[in-house]
Amino acid sequence: MLKHKLVIGTMSLALSVAIAASANASLASNDDNNDVGEGTVCETSLGAVAVKGLVVPDGASCTLDGTMVEQDIFVGSGANLVANAVKVGGDIQGKGAKDVQIMPDSVVGGDIQLKEGGSATMDHVKVRGDVQLELNSRMLNVSATVVGGSLQVFKNTGGVTLNGNQVIEDIQCKENTPDPTGGENSAGNKKEDQCAQL
Repeated sequence: MLKHKLVIGTMSLALSVAIAASANASLASNDDNNDVGEGTVCETSLGAVAVKGLVVPDGASCTLDGTMVEQDIFVGSGANLVANAVKVGGDIQGKGAKDVQIMPDSVVGGDIQLKEGGSATMDHVKVRGDVQLELNSRMLNVSATVVGGSLQVFKNTGGVTLNGNQVIEDIQCKENTPDPTGGENSAGNKKEDQCAQL
């Protein structure tokens, strides 16, 4: 238990430092008039700028490259998000999103919650909170990702692959069709149900 507490503390500090450092760098770039403001709507792309919160509207497509989002990202119904090396202070949430890709070197200070959508990919991502994937209809792939809370995969129907993830609390998989596949995942507490052998 002490080891797990130390790991959680170290991870939380590392994530906080990464987010703060990215924020400082992005805010410094805003002195060159690169600030796109708060409550930003993304329908095309954003680069290495800082925003308060970000929304991908229903049916839109957004690509982020090195973007700092101080609060949350919300991905609308039928929308697409590709996030490359982003730093997010809050959550990434999607309900009915068509496709969400969170790519290497991205850091999320809160949770990732993707429900009732299509496909999703998380590759070499650091998440301070939980990852929740529920009632999605297309392929889900989570690989080499560090999760500070639990990884919960429930009632998905398009296939799930989990490979090489480090989860500080539990990995919980229930009522997915087909059963999730993958391996070499570690959980600080338990790997349960369909993910018990992964």
